[in-house]
Amino acid sequence: MDKFTIGQLAKHVDINIGALRHYDKVGVLKPEFVNPETNYRYYSKGQAEELIAILELRSLGMSLTDCKSFYKQRTYDYTLNMFKEHLHTLEETICELEGNAQTIREKINYLEDVETGKTLGMHYKFIEQRIVRLLPEPIPDNFDTLFEAITFKHNPNTVLPTIATVNYGAIVHSDGTSYLFNTKLKDQKLMCSIESGLFLCDLYFGDCREGLHNKAQELQYIAYLEGFVPNEEYIIVCLQDLCVTTLHEEIVYQIQIPVTKN
Repeated sequence: MDKFTIGQLAKHVDINIGALRHYDKVGVLKPEFVNPETNYRYYSKGQAEELIAILELRSLGMSLTDCKSFYKQRTYDYTLNMFKEHLHTLEETICELEGNAQTIREKINYLEDVETGKTLGMHYKFIEQRIVRLLPEPIPDNFDTLFEAITFKHNPNTVLPTIATVNYGAIVHSDGTSYLFNTKLKDQKLMCSIESGLFLCDLYFGDCREGLHNKAQELQYIAYLEGFVPNEEYIIVCLQDLCVTTLHEEIVYQIQIPVTKN
């Protein structure tokens, strides 16, 4: 067959007729002849072979612009350089995708660990020293939740929360004033050390600052009854917030009461 109609060519190479019309429109593969009376498109045998090559390039991830340029200036050097450049692009994309996949794995593991942690209940735990960035101004009283305080940042140094990772919490002083801390900030001037030690830990579900404080007082009293001296200053760590769920009862904080043996 010396000439193909658009339908015959589409069937010959197993491609959609609409794709051939698009290739014609963008100048990647124009028919050799168009009947001026019927407007029928006709393609040569050589164009059929060219189309097969274009489809192979497309299957390798090359753009229609690449294909168009390739058929305008095919030489050995051009073809070799084209493949080298495309390989470099693919390798960069693979590297980026592998990084994204690893980040997603870490977030899955984190969320599963939070879910597993819900079964622990109240427990004593030794926690190593932590270096955080403590924001210098206390959380204003008009912020009812920690998420609200860090999202509607009252301090220019605040870093917004990210999905499925621990990156903020609060240190609550004995007088009830609370200071946000963030693990993502890089400002060395805000550096603060949460010393290592034994903590009485328990989860709080919800995001009410008053509820968190009441729960902390309850834990301090329990620690006292069990023969420990609870510190009046305590730590709140956000484990799961509104970045993960819109259900209030699924928001999770861990309250950590520093304790020493009486």
